[in-house]
Amino acid sequence: MKQIFTSVLALLSATIAVAQTANLWQGSEVLPDDWSNYVQLDASKFVNARVADQLVISISDVSATSSYPQVQLDDSSWQRLPGAGNASLTEETTSVTYYITADMLLPLQAGGMLVRGCGYTLASIDLVAGNGGARYENSVWIGNMVFSNWEG
Repeated sequence: MKQIFTSVLALLSATIAVAQTANLWQGSEVLPDDWSNYVQLDASKFVNARVADQLVISISDVSATSSYPQVQLDDSSWQRLPGAGNASLTEETTSVTYYITADMLLPLQAGGMLVRGCGYTLASIDLVAGNGGARYENSVWIGNMVFSNWEG
């Protein structure tokens, strides 16, 4: 009996440890070099989002002719999403991951977000829960930041 109980506890622990992924958007949307296209997600997509969850932007193609392919996340008022710096892309890039910060969560839940940028084809947007956990509860800052020079 003790062995069965131990096995059940191990299985339950393994199930809890698995990160849950919610697909927020899927398709094939070309974001050309002129920044003329984007994908908009409304606030209802982020009701269950929490600090330290991940936004995974999946990319099916990066343009070989783009001078500076990049992903940009904006809030619903077209301002940069706090803590979500632009992510440079190479032809080998298949995804970009952003950790949701407290500053980012407020505008996501209030108005949603725009996935913008140039020189790539967007394939899906996923919210991955459970990846923050114990590694981030004492963090002062979580996010992505682009340093444009060595003085920053």
